[in-house]
Amino acid sequence: NGGTQGREYIALGDSYSAGFGLEPFSEEPAAGCFQALANYPHRIADSLGLTLDDRTCSGAVTADIRDVEQVTGAGASAPVQSASLSATTEIVTLSIGGNDLQFSDIAASCIAASSLGPLVADQTTPNCRSKYVVSGGGVEVDTLKDRIDSLVAPALASTFALITEKAPNAEIVVVGYPAIPPDPTNTPVGGCFSPALTSAGYPENSFPFTDVDTAYLHETEVRLDAAIQTAAE
Repeated sequence: NGGTQGREYIALGDSYSAGFGLEPFSEEPAAGCFQALANYPHRIADSLGLTLDDRTCSGAVTADIRDVEQVTGAGASAPVQSASLSATTEIVTLSIGGNDLQFSDIAASCIAASSLGPLVADQTTPNCRSKYVVSGGGVEVDTLKDRIDSLVAPALASTFALITEKAPNAEIVVVGYPAIPPDPTNTPVGGCFSPALTSAGYPENSFPFTDVDTAYLHETEVRLDAAIQTAAE
């Protein structure tokens, strides 16, 4: 710990940094951020002897990092995350971008009745790929890819530039998202589908997506991670 002891570490980001789902939660930086006491920023700080200011908050978008106070699920107001940065900041970690893409809303819209479809919310639509990939004139237009390119990527770039400006002396580590839907190599032969609702209620760890959408959502997440990497570089 000799090289890191006491160094000023600021953690920024959304639920993947906050540790949503990993109880117990603190009330920091505001009620409804679902910031876990054992999230990775806390574990890194404890392991390396860093002085942590953890601003992570579930549901955060890039604007909440840059210049907007985030209204949490509990109705509280979380401070602008980048306001914690300064010339004395030595280490920054960050995960952001998934909520700009609205990935959780997309996933919710993709819940299917079976591995072959249709979608629960729209019985006329066989899968989510057919909902977001529009064909016309012999050309396919992926609206989620367009959203990443036109909205998310510029937001990431401006956010990372602001962090660099506010913390010019910091080592900045940008963390991408793990594979939520698996890639083809790690997809079981019989697929991943399990229903979101059964006669016994709502099972834990269900995977209610068609075989088509398992691949499509993975491709979308890979594009998002690539955009994050490009903006970080």
